[in-house]
Amino acid sequence: MNIVTALTDVLAFIFGTIFSLWPLWMAIPLIRKKGSLLIFLILWLFLGFVRVLAAYAPTRGLRIIPEPANTLFFIAVGLVIGLMFIIRRASATEGAPRR
Repeated sequence: MNIVTALTDVLAFIFGTIFSLWPLWMAIPLIRKKGSLLIFLILWLFLGFVRVLAAYAPTRGLRIIPEPANTLFFIAVGLVIGLMFIIRRASATEGAPRR
């Protein structure tokens, strides 16, 4: 086994495991009581990047929710967070004083 293949397998396992724990990662801002939508959106985008890296890996890592449900739930949560962020931004700009 070549070192690049071994490193790729280890990184794939790590990225797959990080992504599979996304519900726990998304709960961290709630636990710290500093849960702004921007933090959730940034965290979701980071986890999406990790998901892309893990998708092309031969080893998937640990799984809490089986695929494809895990990815579908993740995308649904991202859509909800994104829509809430857009709605909040739009309502904040509507209430702003005009010049």
